[in-house]
Amino acid sequence: DVSSAQVIVPSASGEHMVVVRQGDTTAGFTGTLLQLWSHGRLQFEVDTKVRVLTDPYFSSFNWDADEQRLCFVAELPPLAGPEMGPPDAEGKAAWKGYAAYEPDWGELLVDTRSPCIFVLDIPSK
Repeated sequence: DVSSAQVIVPSASGEHMVVVRQGDTTAGFTGTLLQLWSHGRLQFEVDTKVRVLTDPYFSSFNWDADEQRLCFVAELPPLAGPEMGPPDAEGKAAWKGYAAYEPDWGELLVDTRSPCIFVLDIPSK
């Protein structure tokens, strides 16, 4: 079923296809699910734990010549903020230094963190 797919990425030969699905808590996974299909069968799926970018600005999917690796662009996972104050503190002293502000890419890409290139190595899954 490809109705919930964000992107479908066929290889140059047409032998492989990656289906990209964005996760949420109701879908049972939180990042992005990459499903590798070959010859009409699901070979495996990988929960990336990060959001794969499918927007027109940062989105990119490229197979290598041997069709053994797929490069794609995804967000880096959020960084943990600094821990301040004693670990057993309560009230204002318990503030852990996490700020509500996270830089993003502006109006069209609100909530998009820094993009990074990732590689899915098919033989190692």
